[in-house]
Amino acid sequence: MKPVYLLFRAAKVFSLLFFIGVLLYIYFFLPDQVGVHFNEWGHADNYLPKSQFFYGAGMFIILFNVAVSLLGRFLTALPPNMLPVPHRDHWSATAENRNAFSYLLRNWLNGFMTIINVILVAALLVLLQVNTEAKSDIEDYAWVFLTAIGLMVAWVVYLPLRLLKRPPAVAG
Repeated sequence: MKPVYLLFRAAKVFSLLFFIGVLLYIYFFLPDQVGVHFNEWGHADNYLPKSQFFYGAGMFIILFNVAVSLLGRFLTALPPNMLPVPHRDHWSATAENRNAFSYLLRNWLNGFMTIINVILVAALLVLLQVNTEAKSDIEDYAWVFLTAIGLMVAWVVYLPLRLLKRPPAVAG
């Protein structure tokens, strides 16, 4: 296995473990009723019991990671003529090109899951702050969500741009 793949895979695993660790950490500090929806003034107006929030967040992150992993396995197992990508002929022309596509897709999906896991860790920490500090307002953390959106857009746009890049001409 190539080092870049191992790096992306390790980042995915560590980010998932980090999420679980942060979830366990904040469980002890959250109030019994966790504010999960905020009105236009930045104040909580919908609450969940702490245990329901804890188990729901844990199940969501695990199911999300499993679903994206299964999607990656499904896409890399598709027959070459069914690849839903630009320059399909290039990516399916040889076993080497097919492996390059699988490698690119697996790395992208591992990076995607890492980013989502880290964003959700940030969301957990923000939720802890707004639920435990009397003066804390959700609007104080708007930059976290804007940064997360920017990061996600950049990552999502990267794959199509990379696949649109004109493959080198085959000499022959």
